[in-house]
Amino acid sequence: MVGEGFAFDMIRRMKLNRETSRIRRERASERTQRMLSAENHYHLPDTTPEEMEKIICQSKEKKEKDESYFKWGSFIIFGVLIMLALIAWGIFLIYN
Repeated sequence: MVGEGFAFDMIRRMKLNRETSRIRRERASERTQRMLSAENHYHLPDTTPEEMEKIICQSKEKKEKDESYFKWGSFIIFGVLIMLALIAWGIFLIYN
């Protein structure tokens, strides 16, 4: 048997869930209407072709610099790991 308090609690929760889902649907429809309205479109900034070339060049340079940092960082990490392995192997040979 279901207790009365439990049944009333479930009925109350179902009512609240219906209300919140209705509010969520309304907000979503309002948001899509605002996004699709013709007067609120975002305009692209006015950039000249020279500025665009400069931006593209800067982004390529940054990408190359980041790749270089990654490469040197990985070399350093692998070098340290190899040194530690050689030291551990040397200690192992000394004590055996």
